[in-house]
Amino acid sequence: RLDGPLWLILHAWLMTSVEIRDDGELEHFVPLVLSGLAHLLLHLMGHWSVAARCLIAFTRLPSYTSEVTHVKVVTSEKSLLCPIQRRNGDQVWIDYQRKKLLLDPKDGTFHRPKYPVDYTLDFYSSSRGLSEEEIAKAEGTYFDNTLNLPVPKFQELLLQHVTAPFFVFQMICGLLWLFDDYWYYSLMTIILLVMLEIMTIKRRIRDMSEIRSIKPPIYELAVLREGRWTFIPSSRLLPGDIVCVTTNNPVVPADMLILAGSSAVVNESMLTGESTPNLKESILSSSDIKLNCRGVHKDNILFSGTRLVLTKPPTAP
Repeated sequence: RLDGPLWLILHAWLMTSVEIRDDGELEHFVPLVLSGLAHLLLHLMGHWSVAARCLIAFTRLPSYTSEVTHVKVVTSEKSLLCPIQRRNGDQVWIDYQRKKLLLDPKDGTFHRPKYPVDYTLDFYSSSRGLSEEEIAKAEGTYFDNTLNLPVPKFQELLLQHVTAPFFVFQMICGLLWLFDDYWYYSLMTIILLVMLEIMTIKRRIRDMSEIRSIKPPIYELAVLREGRWTFIPSSRLLPGDIVCVTTNNPVVPADMLILAGSSAVVNESMLTGESTPNLKESILSSSDIKLNCRGVHKDNILFSGTRLVLTKPPTAP
């Protein structure tokens, strides 16, 4: 690490030099103060910039090996440094903004797991649920079907706020003003800044707790697995499950393709803001057409978070 032991050795040597040259002159403390500020600035750069943190605290490797501990994800939105996670020693992934990216051992790249959304309608119509082997594989590939909104701890938010560039600039200015005759003015300014940050942190925690309280509930529902119907929590749903949903369910727990049933009336105001319910229909019988979720088959899909208003069973032949 560039901000590690070498700086401590430098500080210790400068402190020793100050003690040896102790003649009452404050100028002797200037090198020690400058080295301390440089060390602090270097450490803070690791909080402000992902690129700086990689340069300061990590060594870049040309390809993935078992020694890799973190992966730098660079996107057009935001770059993050994600820790490597392993399962049973044979599966490696990273968690990037609640998106599970799996390692492809062939080329050493990370990618999102493939979802069963590009098969023909025959594939979905003939499905009889997941087998035991498919369930075990899917549980290791996908996250739980939950909306995880963790509320950060006070200490985590405090560290985030006190290392912000503008707050650091304000604190340095306040500390410099302490050497002026109006030291009590700068002291009050520092106290007010700290109190303001604490109030902001508490408000953020309260707002995030309120948002978490409105997340979709977890409930039991019937799922066809291994050729028989069973009840499982909605949080354990996996891609490929065949589910029985009714108007008694609070919300649709996941995006679903309607395989059976005449029609369903769905309230999608949570997604679109429209107050008029939409009519959904089941897919046609056997067809070799590929599923198009955003095109012709969007009226055959129930979207997560919507509510079933009315369902009709299939008409008798």
